Amino acid sequence: MQKISQILIVFILPVFCNAQGKYDYNWVTGYGTFDINFGGTKIDFSTGYPVLEHFALPFQFGFNMPCSISDMDGKLQFYSSGCKIANFNNEVMENGDDLSPGPYQSIECDNPIYGYDSYQNMMILPRPGYLNRYVYFHHTIESDISQGKILYSEVDMNFNNGKGKVIRKNQLLRGPVLRERAMTAVKHGNGQDWWIIIPQEKVNIYNLYLLTPDSIQGPFVHDWENAEAAQYEKFGLNIVMSPDGKKFARMTNSHVSVPKIYLYDFDRCSGTFSNVQTISMPDSIEYSPWIAISPNSRFLYLQSGQIKLYQYDLWASDISASAQLIGVYDGFVSPLGFSGAFNAMALAPNNKIYMCCTSGINYYHTIHAPDKPGLACDFRQHDLELPTVNNNLMPLYPNYRLGPIDSSSCDTLGWDNLCVAFFRWESIDTLSPLKIEFTDLSYFEPAVWFWDFGDGGAMSQEINPVHTYTAPGIYQVCLTVCNANTCDWECKDVEVKAVSTVSVHGEKGELILWPNPVSDRLRLQVAGNVGYLQVFNATGQMMSQNQLPESQEEVSIDVQAYPPGLYYVNLQTKDRVLSGKFIKN
Repeated sequence: MQKISQILIVFILPVFCNAQGKYDYNWVTGYGTFDINFGGTKIDFSTGYPVLEHFALPFQFGFNMPCSISDMDGKLQFYSSGCKIANFNNEVMENGDDLSPGPYQSIECDNPIYGYDSYQNMMILPRPGYLNRYVYFHHTIESDISQGKILYSEVDMNFNNGKGKVIRKNQLLRGPVLRERAMTAVKHGNGQDWWIIIPQEKVNIYNLYLLTPDSIQGPFVHDWENAEAAQYEKFGLNIVMSPDGKKFARMTNSHVSVPKIYLYDFDRCSGTFSNVQTISMPDSIEYSPWIAISPNSRFLYLQSGQIKLYQYDLWASDISASAQLIGVYDGFVSPLGFSGAFNAMALAPNNKIYMCCTSGINYYHTIHAPDKPGLACDFRQHDLELPTVNNNLMPLYPNYRLGPIDSSSCDTLGWDNLCVAFFRWESIDTLSPLKIEFTDLSYFEPAVWFWDFGDGGAMSQEINPVHTYTAPGIYQVCLTVCNANTCDWECKDVEVKAVSTVSVHGEKGELILWPNPVSDRLRLQVAGNVGYLQVFNATGQMMSQNQLPESQEEVSIDVQAYPPGLYYVNLQTKDRVLSGKFIKN
């Protein structure tokens, strides 16, 4: 009763919440001209689930890093290939052409199959202090790699009846320098400005810039090079900031020794690094590694050699020793015959981590519960099917939902963290379809959670509760979140079914299978689909693959020899993938 009383007391505070934090709600990717396999893909996360849209690109993306931005309310504003900027109507905006000038512009921008070559060096930030103005950071490729430049252009969406105009273009931020292929950003502790972090190529030297309403200050140079660090050629392909803004990680890539990860503490007030730690990789595979960090900033995921996925616990006393193998590439190829091997990763607004494939096929792998340890993180390969062939890189988004450090020395603007309520739900237990797992996606530092599940039963104050309904139906579920400054709430209609269809809402079709759990033969309703039926264990190892004959309505699989545990089933047809899971007794 004491906790509930405290919640009710907080409810009488004035209720007002930020609308900010939704700048990454729309991802734009794709490749090539518009037809059944090509064109653009927009992924809208505004509901908490990825809603996919196939559209005609006004220019070629090529296999480069996607780059897009939404406004503070989550509406798509514009996107870029590094060559041109297109608005939400898929039109090249005024003054939005001829970006990134240099000897490679004609090669990268005028060639019909390319966009401007990029790794992790295109990024868009909202301009502090201005409504609907954005700063787009991009780069040039030079014949002499020591003459590279990092540029910025500024977009004002208030022009042309909201369709936008590039008001500054190709302004020099940095250079000429040895080609620097990675950047990221994190909110300053005042909650308004942005630290931009750019590592120098091959050395542990970091250049920081501060984006303010009036200027871009810097560089502020931090030199962490030493005898041990100098052994590694630190190609700057991948860096990441933890969502809480307290940790910075850099993935090194060396041809001399096994690659390592450098992990630093980061001070958002001063923009300084400290307490460097070196994380060893669990094997000698070094090709194209990539890292991502979980929403709760505890777990670091490492894609190694395009075939393995590891999880590290950043809270462990020995981080290197905490490595766990989460998945191994299962050999999947797309209907067009291209590899589904692992590549870049990105954290989405729904608190899932998505991973693209090396060949840019029309699938993402998904870590569904990255805040959970070990195999409970629920990594599923070729899990999200896209309507188009995809880039072989993921978009770069900083954490737009990071507010001021209240009561700190740099909390000079008087801003408060005004919490915003947001959540998603799914049925994850095939044995208990009435059991629903709720995932909190709220931001700006909520401190109290209050769930009403809409069935008149018990309520919950857990962050991510699991609730079991007594009967199927549609229930209005409401989440209220509070902190010392304010409260906010969100309500959604949740459909609870009598039979679990094992599909994730908005991501998959439905594949019905029974009995579940199973001891000998698993039966599946395939509804006349023609394709391949594949079974994988929890680590991604393929257990079986069978081609389905035309017009078959039901099949069975002998699972007697399978070890007890959780298994996944994929039915791969010409134009989609249906999925399910089962438990072997």
